[in-house]
Amino acid sequence: MLFRLPDPASIPQLAVENDGSGRRILTNVAGGVTEGVLSGYGNSAYAATANGALLQIDVMSGATQILSPESVQVTKVTGEFVPGAIVQLDGHGLITSDGHLQVQADGLNLANAGGNANSLLLQVPWELPLSHAAVVRAARADSLFEQVLTFQPRVAAPLF
Repeated sequence: MLFRLPDPASIPQLAVENDGSGRRILTNVAGGVTEGVLSGYGNSAYAATANGALLQIDVMSGATQILSPESVQVTKVTGEFVPGAIVQLDGHGLITSDGHLQVQADGLNLANAGGNANSLLLQVPWELPLSHAAVVRAARADSLFEQVLTFQPRVAAPLF
């Protein structure tokens, strides 16, 4: 039986109980595990981490293989997609360790106006067309997954 079990810091980890003799923790992931499943024969477990990685774990040895590294995640967008405006993206892995953005809008690079990998201020491109919804892609080159968000660009978004 495979189940999520909080560690002492209340970060869920995968545990297994296969012979009734007790629990054995299978993962030790910094952000925790959000989902897990056993293979048909029960010899492998697959886990999705809170940071978007996909892991394969050998149940007997505990050996872990990363099938897909952490993925870029946008969890909150503050502001409107008005050409030239500044929007704030909150999430995970929005920039690489060497400062490269991992977010684009309609294939256009967004100008980094400050922040870090978890909270980023971006300038909406001036050349973003208003005629159709903007497709924002957040992805790493080495990840199998990407997040796709759509926003309808506006001519203006005054605040009163």
